[in-house]
Amino acid sequence: MPQNLITSILLLSFGGFMAWQAGKLSLGTVHMPGPGFFPFYLGIILVLLNIPILFTAGKKNTTTEEELKPQRVFLTLLTLLLYAFIVENLGYVPATFLFVLVLLQLATVKNVLFILVLSFGISLLSYGLFKELLGVPLPRGVWFF
Repeated sequence: MPQNLITSILLLSFGGFMAWQAGKLSLGTVHMPGPGFFPFYLGIILVLLNIPILFTAGKKNTTTEEELKPQRVFLTLLTLLLYAFIVENLGYVPATFLFVLVLLQLATVKNVLFILVLSFGISLLSYGLFKELLGVPLPRGVWFF
C-alpha cells in the first residue's frame, strides 16, 4: 500500500474523529465561538484537504531529491522562528506577508507574481478573519495594522 494512501487515510480518520468529538461540545457562532468551534472546523478542513490526496495516492510520486533537501526543512523552521520574533515589532500584516512569501519560495513556486499576490491575499484575509471577524487582538507594529 503506498505511503500517501496510508497517510491520507490516517489524516482523514483523525480529522473525522476530531470533528465528531468537537461536535459533542458547544460550537457557538462565528462571533461567539464555543469550545468545539475551532476543533470542529479544523477537523472538517483536514478531511477536505485530504480528499484529493486520497484520490491521487496511487499515482507515481514525482518529488525529486532537490525538493527533499534537509536545508529546506531547516530554512522553514528558521523562517517560523524569525516570524515569531518580528511579528510584534513589524506588525501582523507585513510580517505574515513576508513569512508566506519566504515559505512559497522555499516550496519552489516559480511564478513571482503568483507568490506576491498569494502572500498579500493570505496576510489580508487572515487579518480580516482574526481581527475583524473574530475580534482577536493582533500585533500592530510600526504601520499600525
